Amino acid sequence: MWVRVRLRALFISRRSTSPVCRVAVVGAGVAGLLAALNLDCEVDVFEAAKPGLRGRRCTGVVSRATLARLPRAERFALQRYSALEVAVPELDLRLSLGSRTPFACKLDRSAHELELAGMVEGKGHRLLQRAPVRAVRPGTGGVDLLLPTGWRRYDAVVLAEGYPPTLSRALGLAPETEARVGVQALARIGGALDPEALYVAYSPRILKGFAWVVPLGGGKALVGGAAPRGLDALGGAVKLCSRLFKLGVEVASKPFGGYVLRGYPGSLARGRVFALGDAVATVKSLSGGGLYAVSALAKPLAEAVEAVAEGGRPSSENLAEIGRVLRVLRRGYLLAEALDWAIASSPRIRLKVEAEVKELEYDDHAAALLQAISGVKGVKLGSEL
Repeated sequence: MWVRVRLRALFISRRSTSPVCRVAVVGAGVAGLLAALNLDCEVDVFEAAKPGLRGRRCTGVVSRATLARLPRAERFALQRYSALEVAVPELDLRLSLGSRTPFACKLDRSAHELELAGMVEGKGHRLLQRAPVRAVRPGTGGVDLLLPTGWRRYDAVVLAEGYPPTLSRALGLAPETEARVGVQALARIGGALDPEALYVAYSPRILKGFAWVVPLGGGKALVGGAAPRGLDALGGAVKLCSRLFKLGVEVASKPFGGYVLRGYPGSLARGRVFALGDAVATVKSLSGGGLYAVSALAKPLAEAVEAVAEGGRPSSENLAEIGRVLRVLRRGYLLAEALDWAIASSPRIRLKVEAEVKELEYDDHAAALLQAISGVKGVKLGSEL
């Protein structure tokens, strides 16, 4: 469990052996915690805020493969989904995509992050909350961090600071990204809500983003939207989803959320400084989701960090695995840009499409689009959404 500590009492637990190297992880969201869990040297994890708060910023919908990669995540899975309803109001286009095997689930992100924090502590790493890192200064043979108590040297550093990426940008690691404001709330739903379907309204012109309905069971759902201005996101999402999916939406909680990013990483490392998560846009650009990438990158990145911290070089296997994930993210970014261009330049087509696949590829959006095309079962023309 997390405990309150004074900045001078930095160490919560100590390793019984002398590790080869010392690594600092900046940020205790899921990206930072996964990086720390995969490191076998001495690790200090610095978090400026309280633990578990970052998990409330996203929907927490992940693929089955991502769920399997996240330690102990299965116990925090709340709901499973085997259908996807997508509407594009600018085109009067509706896609109903069924998957014979459930392809995604809703994860309790906040609870899972607290579980990961306990695992990090149990491994002997040090978890330091309310301990902001003010600057990072790469040097010969190490990296210095500016803490409230002064400078401290580490053999390597992992930046998992989230967005905005202040430290990563100062070091030239943060890529150019498009940041929307994602706002969501719990809601009571009336109408024909399928509890096993995810609902997405993709609207680059009307909403200037997208909206979602994530059923939670019992006539409740998480309803939200991502738009350039946060004030427009939730209200616009409620109106759009109510109309497109013929649902009654009654917001039943205070809104919450965070940034939803579009982009892809240029690089994850500079010398002995590495980065992961929203700080370097390891995200799926169509949805802004980051759990796929951080779960797939955490292990090979941690192995590369240890190799560099000990004075060596990452293995070719590490670099190949990292490159594979980055290629998926780049394809997703190019797809998102292409879809926005196509929607902006196309007339209304008034089309309803039904498709079915064996198991939807939820992480690679380019592959998912090809699946949907090959799995088309029926097309209905001339019907307005």
